[in-house]
Order: sequence, then structure tokens, then C-alpha cells
Amino acid sequence: MHTGLPTTFIRLAGCSLECSWCDTRYSRDPEAGTTMSIDELMDKAKELSLPLVCVTGGEPLEQENCIRLIEALLGEGFTIDLETNGSKDIGPVVERAPGTFLSVDVKTPSSGMSGTFLLGNLALLGKNGQLKFVVKDQKDLDFTFAFLRDHPTTTNIVITPCGNKDGALLAGPLLSKVRDLAPVQGNLKGRIRFMVQSHKVIWDEGRRGV
Repeated sequence: MHTGLPTTFIRLAGCSLECSWCDTRYSRDPEAGTTMSIDELMDKAKELSLPLVCVTGGEPLEQENCIRLIEALLGEGFTIDLETNGSKDIGPVVERAPGTFLSVDVKTPSSGMSGTFLLGNLALLGKNGQLKFVVKDQKDLDFTFAFLRDHPTTTNIVITPCGNKDGALLAGPLLSKVRDLAPVQGNLKGRIRFMVQSHKVIWDEGRRGV
């Protein structure tokens, strides 16, 4: 939902999932990247002077000081977007760093990691957050809408193609699924966004660091 806004990205290393289409594979290694203190990261964010900071990974919640970093950034007036893969409890973030925008993944079958989502996270997501599904094919779309049917939520829904070239193939089937939502699910129609991965539009998909 923050796509298009100038953003400072803080990418934390380490992720216990192995999604088949991961576009930052190097960040899975907990030893990847450069060791920096919270103060150093704060200084860098202030130097870049953008109001929006995205804390991402890897899986940022696998680093024990992630929430301390978010607390520090919020204390300096930054807007925080935390991107998490859905396999970790977001409760401590909601409790300790209220106001953090939470972007939480539900892994689809093509990722090879479906079944890792913590259902308890759903109750913690509200209007200041989003549930994100990365889809590669019709099977992923079917999974996404089955999940939304079986697990009603009031948060925002983002569906994004695994590769932007897949977008044209998936847009039509997705629109049909939105139209076919049962009346009881009608409120979902105004909260589903189909969104390309803008970093892959701006830069070549093979670029390290996107």
C-alpha cells in the first residue's frame, strides 16, 4: 500500500524459509550483510531523510533487536513499514511498537512454503496493515481466495504476481474471482489490490539488492 513512496529500506539478514521464487536469496544467510548498531542505522536513516522506512529481510523478526530498532525509528518520527513472512508472531510488534504498518505474507503453494503462516497473526492485523499473497499461477489464485473465504479478515489484501510478466496472465482470472465473491464476502471487493512489484519495473530483476 506504500508502493511508489520514496522509502529507505533496512534489510535485515537471515530467513528460515526457502521460497522458490525468493528474489533476495543472499539475504537468507544470517551472516550476510554488514553488522551495524541501532545507532548507526538511525544515523543512516536520518542522513537519507525520507519519512518512510521499510524494515525487511530476510525475515526481520528473526533478529532479536528488530523491535528495538523499530521503536527507535518510531521515536524519531519515522513511519515504519515492517515486511514479515507470516511465520513469526507479530504480537510483540503490535504491543511494543503500535503504529507500525505490518505487511504480512501468506505463502502460496508455488513458494514451497505454504502452511507456515501463523493464523494467530490474523487477529492482530487491522486497517493499519496488509495481508500479502505472491501468486505465480491459477493454483496460487485458488489458494488465495480459499484462504480468504476460510479465514475472514478486516485488513487490506494485496495480491502481487511473482514476476511482473505473469501479471497480464493473472489479472483476468483474478478479476473473475473478485466478481464471484459471495455476498457475505462482498466487503472484500473494496480491499483487494492487484499490484506489480515496482522494484522490478525500475531495475532489472537480476539486480542484487532489489
